This record gives sequence, structure tokens and C-alpha cells, in this order.
Amino acid sequence: MSTPSTEQIDSFARACAAELRGELRTDRMTRALYATDASNYQIEPLAVVTPRDQADLATAMTIAAQHALPVLPRGGGSSLAGQSVGAAVVFDLSKYMHGVVAIDPAARRARVLPGTNLQVLNDQLAPHGLKFGPDPASAVVCTVGGMVGNNSTGAHSILYHMTADNLHAVDVVLADGTPARFAPTRRVDIANEVARGGLLGAIWQRVPAIVEHTRAALDARRPDTWRRCGGYNLDRLLGGDTINLAELICGSEGTLAAITEIELTLVPLARHSALVLTAFDDQNAALEAVPHMLESQPSAVEHIDRFLMDMQRAAGGEFSIARLLGADQPDALLVTEFYGDTPAELHAKVEQLERLLARHAPGCRNYHFFDEPGQRMVWQMRRSQAGLLQRRRGDLKPVGFIEDVAVPVDRLAAYIRDLTSIADAHAVELTLGAHASAGCLHVLPFLNLKQAGDVARMQQISAAAADLMLGYKGVMSSEHGDGLARSWLNRHVFGDEIYAAFRQVKAAFDPSWRMNPGKIVDAPPMTANLRLGADYRTIEFAEQFDWSSDGGFAGAIEMCTGQGYCRKTIGGTMCPSYMVTRDERDSTRGRANALRNALAGRLPPEVLFGPEMYDVIDLCVGCKACQSECPTSVDMARMRGEFLYHYHEQHGRDLRTRLFAAMPQLSRAITTQPLLAQLANAAMAMPPARALINRALGIAPARRLPGFAAERFSGWLARQQRHTPAADTVVLYVDTWAEHYEPQIARAAHAVLSAAGYQVIVPEYACCGRTQLSKGMLPAARHSAERVFERLGAYAMRGTPIVGLEPSCILTFRDEYLTLTRHPRRHDLARVAVTFEEFVAAHAQRFAAVLEAGAPAPALLHGHCHQKAQVGTAPAHTALGLAGYAVREVDSGCCGMAGAFGYEAGHYQVSQAMAERALIPAVRAAEPGATTIAAGFSCRHQIADFAERPAIHPAEALARRLKPTPAE
Repeated sequence: MSTPSTEQIDSFARACAAELRGELRTDRMTRALYATDASNYQIEPLAVVTPRDQADLATAMTIAAQHALPVLPRGGGSSLAGQSVGAAVVFDLSKYMHGVVAIDPAARRARVLPGTNLQVLNDQLAPHGLKFGPDPASAVVCTVGGMVGNNSTGAHSILYHMTADNLHAVDVVLADGTPARFAPTRRVDIANEVARGGLLGAIWQRVPAIVEHTRAALDARRPDTWRRCGGYNLDRLLGGDTINLAELICGSEGTLAAITEIELTLVPLARHSALVLTAFDDQNAALEAVPHMLESQPSAVEHIDRFLMDMQRAAGGEFSIARLLGADQPDALLVTEFYGDTPAELHAKVEQLERLLARHAPGCRNYHFFDEPGQRMVWQMRRSQAGLLQRRRGDLKPVGFIEDVAVPVDRLAAYIRDLTSIADAHAVELTLGAHASAGCLHVLPFLNLKQAGDVARMQQISAAAADLMLGYKGVMSSEHGDGLARSWLNRHVFGDEIYAAFRQVKAAFDPSWRMNPGKIVDAPPMTANLRLGADYRTIEFAEQFDWSSDGGFAGAIEMCTGQGYCRKTIGGTMCPSYMVTRDERDSTRGRANALRNALAGRLPPEVLFGPEMYDVIDLCVGCKACQSECPTSVDMARMRGEFLYHYHEQHGRDLRTRLFAAMPQLSRAITTQPLLAQLANAAMAMPPARALINRALGIAPARRLPGFAAERFSGWLARQQRHTPAADTVVLYVDTWAEHYEPQIARAAHAVLSAAGYQVIVPEYACCGRTQLSKGMLPAARHSAERVFERLGAYAMRGTPIVGLEPSCILTFRDEYLTLTRHPRRHDLARVAVTFEEFVAAHAQRFAAVLEAGAPAPALLHGHCHQKAQVGTAPAHTALGLAGYAVREVDSGCCGMAGAFGYEAGHYQVSQAMAERALIPAVRAAEPGATTIAAGFSCRHQIADFAERPAIHPAEALARRLKPTPAE
């Protein structure tokens, strides 16, 4: 279809403004944010609509039809083949149209809205002993509507097959705005459907006839695998007394209709499970063994190759392969899972597997996991590998375009051998893994799509893989869909007759060809519309951080592959602002896309460090969660610091920015004179004075800045009696907040460390520069770092542990300092800097001797964002457990204060929403007598503000449980 005019789009926007209750955006920034998904492709949409509900979607679809505009329904935008990008009006159904409508446990059915996240759905089904069977790896971010659009499946496809096999009905809006419901329909009733007339009647009149006319071709070209989602599901409409057009909508990638509600069939949760890891010294032997292994009736068999295992060993971490296999370094690993009604049934299946392997794959090694924690660790290891693979820095990347081929399992080894030969001929390396039990290994060639030669090789390898697949009677798309990556092959894959039937079905549903054009049929070349491409260039500027290990700032931004894990709304911390706004621009992906488009010149140059970009970055709280929870470890907090520096260089710094950045220096100046500190506290306690100060600085009226301590920690320390030096020395780094605001925390830490027999050295106070980093004042932060090195460098060089109390401060030594400064001691400092909880946990036996465990004391733990991202909360659990605390950690994400963020008037509502999402309700609901513990200064003040309950630092919690010192 022709490109819509500006007048068409403007007229559409005016009509929507009058009738739409949701949001419509046509600004260039929003369109850039929705130009990509998790694929290799980028196409700017015409506009973005976020409808409020089904009626709103129907209204917008009708208006779009009246203005002859193409439309594209979109869920989480996690598509790997490019099906959720296009030059169309994008309907984001994830922001408002989510939720479980009804659950019928007896019938094993559930009705959900299309934007409902799969993990959210399964969490609500679990109390009923049910789940939705298909389980893509993107479960925490994908939507059920997207799964239907894609006909998704997952690791357990040998049990649950495809989404279409678990779908009862769909409610949709047709291309002209007509609402319709597709469910099992008796063929004798088709005439009644035709009699309705209009577009819906025409669909019922034409589609069954098209399918019947194509029956012979469909039978002749039917693949030898059920695991398929390419093209349209015409073969599912053959035979039987009933016909269900919902199965045709499934896998249609938004090219036939927009889904408004889905009725799913459910499966029972497994009662018991077990895992066996089988190590092979030859990958071909592993693949040859899979057909025999299926005789033991597993629920899944997943494959991991040597490349992935080597990457994971190098990365280490909690879920490293080394923790599961020890020193064993196989060429390939198969992860086999079993379900059973009883433990005895599981053991019998495992024994059968081992007999089969002994007969067909001698020499392999088996590792058993019957316990739930062990199995969880295995699955975490398996799921983390895809993200780990994408963390590879540089322009040579593992690229998905033939990753979705599935062949019959007994031909899988032969297919991989042949495909490897093709890659070798192109001098291209491969990595592969995933669903061996279903004949689908996600094969990823390493290519540089910024080079024309590799772009050409991508198409050549794709075409060769398609020919191979046809020879083995497999499919090109088995769970990731056609999109822009594979639709161009559909005529070749399905043949002229079936392809013509696809086009006829498309025309029946969408006479004007406006529904997500260019997917499944009439697709552009696979090398068009690439996100990168041979002509991709980026703007250069004077970077403040050292980004060289990422290939520059642009290279760091390009690490965002668009998988959208920052859009999860349950569990973990990333991305806290998105969790409460559900706005794409408030996700890490949205921010990365905005920066990348500006760097690449797809937005005007002035946007890069301009107000539009500032608005996108504004709600980033610098939590660091993306550093650990993003599969590709995108560090948006550091990128935010880089951006803010350049933004403020161009646009200046307001008074509030300068004052918050200078809080450590101001605090030191004010507390130099105790009377001045008292006067400041008194002023903040007087409502008129506080209101005046808050208004002048743009602080939220409800906020009260923290009060200064009556005495600095350093003043208290100077008055203490000196003790005989101990054999072991530790440096206590006292940050701004413990020095000037809450010295009781540093006193508590000093007491605990001293009681454990350490000589505690407290160097002269020096701010770490965290407040300056958070405001993008990077030269000032660099100067602060130099002062820290003056105070701590000698201790770092000697290897003396440096223990910090505020996670964001002490972890700055291990994080930003490494790329902010060139100081020769920066790596030494990073090696010895530890949080208080880490130090206690690392010397648990020593501290246990001086702590009273006593009766269990209930405690509620909230982890600081930087602590969770870079250290984890396990050390805190260990440390508090030594003192007898029965710790329950809140899955609270970010508290929402985030340094100065929550104080600022423009952020107050979002800050409160972050706190009220999980943390504050948990504190309010804590059992009587429970101690609330939080290591972060900001976190404790957020809890006090909204829960009106005190929270203490872990050092204070331990100090309360110190054993009495024997009288001398």
C-alpha cells in the first residue's frame, strides 16, 4: 500500500483526540521508541496508540480504517523476527489491556486480556494447581496476546505443543473495526455466520472454501514435525465436524485481526520433577542420542554447546555451569527433565534414561538433581545462557535468523552437520542450543551486520538453511515466527499454491491489506530495514567515562538487543519506573533505543543531549538493576550519568541540581558548627520555613530533608579511648550519611568490628562522589575520587579490607571508579572494598563468636538496589542470621527514594508509587515486634516517610545482639 500522507495521520490524530480514552502519540521520540523489537530490524511507526480497553481498541481501529492507515497490534515487543515493527499505527496493548478476566478451574479454562504477562497469569493459576502449558523463555515479559499472535511454545513443547493447541477462543477486532469472536463452530452452522454479512460474513464465506481448495497441497507439503508456526495455520482447519478460526488467528502475527480477549485451555502443574544433566564429549553423539532418550518419556530435553558453557565458566556467578559439573568440560550437555506423580515414577524414568544412554551413547556422564533448589539452579543456568551469549562485546554478534528451524528429531544431528558445513564454507562460526527434544536448536551464526559482506552472508546462509530444512521435511519457523526475518522465504518454503492461499486468506480478513503489512506474505527482502546495516554510523563526542571495553558509548548502547526484560512487572528490581508507569519510555529498552537513534542520526542531532532526551532519561533512578538483571548487562545508570553531564554542559545546572550534588560538602560545612546544624534542623522543623525551602528548591511539599546529627561520627571517635592494636586490621569507610546524619550506624559498625577482634582504622572523611555522579557532575565526582584515593590508596595497595556502610558509596569503588578515573590504585581499591554485610558473612565464624543468636528475632529485610545488583542480599542474610534474626526479605524492587530522586517535586508521585508497589505494604503488614532492616540511607527514610515506621542498618541490628563484654 502507498505511504500515508502527513494529512492522513494528522486527521487520524484529531479524530482519536475526540473519541479515544487511551493515549495517542505521534511525536518523533515515541515513534523512535517503538521502531524496534528484539529482532535485527527497525521501522518507524506512524503513531502509537495505547487503548484503555476493548471498546477503545475497536474505536481506534475503526478510525484507522476510515483514514486508510495500516495498523499493527503489539504486545511486549519481544519478537525475535521483526513482526512487531512496521510503518503503521502501533497499538500497544500491554499498558492498559492486561489482566485475568476469569479462571474456571473445573473446566481448566482461563480468559485473559491480550496484554497479560504470561508469568503473571501463571502466578494466578498456581493456587488452582494449573498453568498455561507453552512456556517461552521470555515468560516474564511476553504477553499472552503476543504468544497467540506468534503461536509460541517453549522448552516443554513435547508435552504441551503450541499455543494453538491450548487455545479455545479469541475475541478480536477485524480490520474495519468490527468485533468478532472465533471459537469452535460446527461446520453446519457456517451458513449462519455467512448470513451475518459484512466483513465477518465474507470471512466465513471465503476462508473455509480457500482451505478446502488447498487441501491436496497442504497434505503434500505437510512437514514431519508438529512444531511449526510459519505461514497461516490452514491445515488446522481441515477435517472434523467443527472449525475454529481462533487457530487461524493464532500465528497470524497481527496480519488478520487485533485480539481483545483470549480463552485458554490449561494444564495441571507437575506434582514431582527431576533433572538429569548428561555430558557428552562429542556434540554429534549428543544429538544422535536424543531420539533414544525420548523413549524415557521426558518433559523436556535441552541442549547446551561448548561455546555457551565456556562463556558461562568465564562469567562465573551463582548459576555457573561449573557449580553443576565441577571440572567436567564436555563438548555438549543435554538437560533432561522428567515429571511424575510420585518420586518412584521419577526414579524409574531416570533409570530407564540411563539404560538407554548406556546402550546408545556409552561414555557419557550423568548428574542427577531430584531436589527443588538444585533443579531451580539448573533451569536458571539454562535460561541465563541466552542473555550471557548476547553480552559478548564488539560488533561480531550471534545473530538470529535461522535460529527457529525445526526438523524431525531423528534428523536433527544430520541437519546440524550439514548446516555446520554451510557455515564453514562461509567462514562463519556457529553457536547452538535449546530444544533438542523437539528438533529445534537455536543456531546463531556470528556476523557483523555493520558490514555489507556479512549482511549478504546472512541472506545466503538463510536461503541455504531453508533448502536443507525442506530436504529434512522440517519448518523454518517453529516458535519465533516469520516476521521480517523469514516471511521472504514463505513462497519458497510452502510452494506457489499454498502461498497463493495465504494471500487469499489475508485478503479475506484484510481487504485493504492494512493489518501489519509485510509479514507472512508480500514481505520485503530480509536485508531491508536492518537496525544496523552497512550504512550505520554514530555521532562521536567527548566521553567522560571510559567506554573502551564496550566499543565506545555507542557500543554500550547497542548492547540493548530489545528483549525487553526491563519491562517485567513482577520480581526483581529492573526497571522500577516502568513497573509503576508501564510506559515504554520508562524502560531501560526505551531509554537505550532513544539514545541509539539519536547517536545514529535517526533523530536530529540536537535531540542527543536535548530536552526530549532528558524527558526519556528523567525517571531512571540509577538503581543499577539493569547491570545484573538485563540479559546483556546494559548499565543505564552509568549511561544516565554520561548523558546528564553533556546535557547540563549545554543547558546549565539549576540550583536544586547543584545543591543536591553538593550535599556532602554542604553537610560538612554545616556540621562544622553544631549551632549551625541545630539552626538548620530547627528551620526544617518549622512548616513555614520548610515550605519556603522546598518551594525554592523544587522539593516535594510532603518531604522533609533529613536532619543533621548533634555530633559527627568523627567527633565521637576522637573522644574514644584507644585500645591495644589487634592482629587483624580493617578500614571502616565512613560515608557522608554516617558521618553527618546517622553516626549511630558507624558507631554500631565500629563496635561490631572491634568486638570481633579487629583493629578498626577510620581514615579522615572523604566523600565518594555518589551525589555528583547521580547528577552527572562527572569532573567533580572524579575530583572526589582522587580525594578518596588519597585517604584509602595506601590501605588498598596493602590489601587491607575497606568496609563500607552505605551500599551506593562503597560499591562506587568497585564500579564507577574503574571507568571514571585513571588512578593507578583503582583496581586495588575495587578488590578490597566490601559492604559491611559482605565482610561479616566472609568471616562468619569469627563474628558468630561475639553475637548472641538467642531466640529467633523476626526481621524484614529490604535490599538496597546497588547492593542487589552488584553483591546480592545473601551476605545480609548470613550476617543477620549469625545474630539470630529470622529474616524475611521483601521482593520490593526499588524503594523509590533513590538518593535525591524521591525528594524532587516532579518525581514524588512516581517515588511513592514505587514504594507502595511492594515495600511499604510489606512493612505495614510485618508481624508485631519485627525489625525492619535496610542498608540504604534513602531506603530507611522512604520507609519512615510512607510506612511511618523506623528501619535500621544491619550494623545496628548486629550491635544490638553483641554479647556482653566480660568485666575486667
